Amino acid sequence: MHVQLQYNGNPLPLPLWFICGTDAKLRRYSQLENFPIDIKNAAENENYSLLDELEKRRHFKPKGRPPYSSSLIRYSLILRYTSLQAYKLLLQNFPLPSISLLNKLHAGGVDAIKAIKYLLEKKDISRDVILIFDEMYLQKSTQFHGGKYEGADEDGNPYKGIVVFMIVGMKKSKPYVIKACPETAINGDWIAREVEKAIGLLCKAGFNVRGIVADNHSSNVSAFNILISKFDSDASRLFIHHPENESRSYIFFDNVHLLKNIRNNLFNVKKFVFPKFEFKIRDEIVASSPDGYISWADLHSIYDIDSKLPSNLRKANKLTYRAMHPWNDKQNVDLALSVFDITTVTAVKNYLPERKDMAGFLELIFTWWTIINSRTRFTPFHLSNAIEEDDEKTEFLRMFADWIALWSESPFFCLTTQTSKALIWTLRAQAQLIEDLLSKDHYSYVIPQKLQSDPIEKRFSQYRQMSGGRFLVSLVEVKNSERILACQSLLKEGINFWSEDLSPIEPSKIAELSTLIEEDDSHLYEASLTDDGKEVATTIAGYIAKKLLKSSKCYECKTRLVSPKDTEFENTYFNLLTRGGLTVPSPSLADFVVHSFAILDIVDDKIMKFPSVPTRNAAEFLIQKYSSVVRFTCDLHCEWGMKFATKPIVNIFYNNKQKIHSDSVKKDSIAGFKKRQREKSGFS
Repeated sequence: MHVQLQYNGNPLPLPLWFICGTDAKLRRYSQLENFPIDIKNAAENENYSLLDELEKRRHFKPKGRPPYSSSLIRYSLILRYTSLQAYKLLLQNFPLPSISLLNKLHAGGVDAIKAIKYLLEKKDISRDVILIFDEMYLQKSTQFHGGKYEGADEDGNPYKGIVVFMIVGMKKSKPYVIKACPETAINGDWIAREVEKAIGLLCKAGFNVRGIVADNHSSNVSAFNILISKFDSDASRLFIHHPENESRSYIFFDNVHLLKNIRNNLFNVKKFVFPKFEFKIRDEIVASSPDGYISWADLHSIYDIDSKLPSNLRKANKLTYRAMHPWNDKQNVDLALSVFDITTVTAVKNYLPERKDMAGFLELIFTWWTIINSRTRFTPFHLSNAIEEDDEKTEFLRMFADWIALWSESPFFCLTTQTSKALIWTLRAQAQLIEDLLSKDHYSYVIPQKLQSDPIEKRFSQYRQMSGGRFLVSLVEVKNSERILACQSLLKEGINFWSEDLSPIEPSKIAELSTLIEEDDSHLYEASLTDDGKEVATTIAGYIAKKLLKSSKCYECKTRLVSPKDTEFENTYFNLLTRGGLTVPSPSLADFVVHSFAILDIVDDKIMKFPSVPTRNAAEFLIQKYSSVVRFTCDLHCEWGMKFATKPIVNIFYNNKQKIHSDSVKKDSIAGFKKRQREKSGFS
């Protein structure tokens, strides 16, 4: 017996005791006991790099190469996800895994709950997590992709958006998407149900949901109120206690959106008149006494004064023209932050020393943002440090909330009701959550930046960049991007997801679909098309016959698939289309194709009601079940012929359905645009 030794896919030299005097042949079973020891010693004495493995793989013929090592597959996947073009260039010179092999590894994707549960067992993610969710608008389109018809609900209505649910660990802030739910109409009831389901899934996986974060959209506010009414809460109404969750789940809104709302409120009303305040955090004092005001015109004055400095120097260097005129950039966080930046505060104190109220208000927002946006435990500026026990930062959040409540009672209150309530709610809930973590759960410190929705906004940006940089992307593109990003996240943790039991397994509901159709299936056996439809379907049957002829070597099958050349074919559409090159199908194959299209036309609505069943699988199953018993191949190849012919029928049916649906969406869009143009011009 000839012997080859390998370690992690790398060939190892044969030991000298085996080569000398034995011609490198295994002659006794007792020799096998020595090989594991030699392999272990060789591995300890030599470190094999990826380049070593690639170099040694050159010496093997393509069919005789050993399996790729896990480290090489992991490296190849990361490189392929980072840049497909770069990976294709490397493939030309290195024996790396083929792109088709890598695609097979991540084709099924990763079950999100299985993945985070596996990470929790490895202690690569914290048990205490924050649940974040947000909506992303989708391109209204349907696609028949990978055997599934996606982009619309069971009634055929296109999805308008997708709500993504993500978790972030309190101690190890690695974000993971746990589910993404497309929807045609998003409201508070639907969001509340999905949040409840998400908490239940996380609790069963062993997690403890400490907080729930979203922006202060009206549907999210409604969902939070529904959850608070359903689950136990105290008079503060700041948290819910899910029966499966170990601790309270505090509910609050995203600080980034609240900051932008404050800036937008000031930009819209042009002037804030507010009561006096004085907050002290250790040695820092933020105050405005007596009552004061701030106007957008005051900021313009600072900008104008600052722009006159010589040598292109600026004191309020963040206060730019775009920041002062954010008409089309109101969602830009950096422009909102520039208004409340410390350089702007300093410029106000320097240029307008008498306006302590204006400087105080800007400094108040800056102080709040600095505390709540802390990213590390220690920084040179103590306000930017993580929150620790007795550092007075949670007390500042509470006092800030009380001041907003006091201001809301003033006749000069300028914040919108939605913004003020969300801000008060968030300040108090975050203060209480942080204190619970520090005192009850004995956290040494809490990083407040983990209580924001930045990770989910970054994920939305990745979806768009991976789909060509477009703002509106389709549901299929979101799913493909998320599958790749989920695999990439596991690879970075050193997890070989292809070798673990992490693939999603959905229970098949094809039996339920079959039962539903069997309730009224008598007309399916006799289903037919119109005369025009029969002509087109028969022409498609000729295309299928041509494909089958190329794949079959059976003489009897070939004679049954096509009609004799001298046969007169009574099909006006076919005769006008052909120039002698189209294949004339046999009557049996033509009848099968016509009947199959008629069946799909009837059962399509019921197939759409079972999105968990792949569309192609359901359609092929029903065609084979209800199609007339017609043999267009020999008895030996009947099953093969049926399967081969059914696939193009399903593809053509759903590809055409997708085109018709897309045309309908475009027509509606153009009609809406023309209607708006007529309204602008004064015509009805």
